[in-house]
Parts: sequence; C-alpha cells; structure tokens
Amino acid sequence: MNVSLENLQELWLSYRFNVTLDQSLLLILEDETRWAIKNELTDRTTIPNYLDHFYLEALEAVRPEAVTVIH
Repeated sequence: MNVSLENLQELWLSYRFNVTLDQSLLLILEDETRWAIKNELTDRTTIPNYLDHFYLEALEAVRPEAVTVIH
C-alpha cells in the first residue's frame, strides 16, 4: 500500500473494532450454499445447519448483546 509506518500508526488509532455474530452471517452462508448447489459447484443437495458450526456460547459469555443469531 506504500503507507509509511508513521501514517499507519496514526490511522490505526481511528479504527474501532467490534466483534458480532448476527443473523445476516447465517443468511449469507445459506444463500451462498443455495447458489453453489444450483450451479453444481458442490456435490451437496441440501443446505447444512450452519448453527452446528457456530460456537455461540463463547461470544455470549463475553458480550451477549453481540449475538443476534436466532437459535
């Protein structure tokens, strides 16, 4: 990116990071899976239950309001 370390350090201070796990992630994964099945990019014929792959309890233990996945 050709950014000096000094400039990068100044910019870094303006970033505000936030961890969330919301319903939109689940919907996006399901939509992408439907697309992949429709376009025969996978051998799958059904959408997996992605909730089985989410470790919701970890984030709920630290910041429960950040979890908006319906489960």
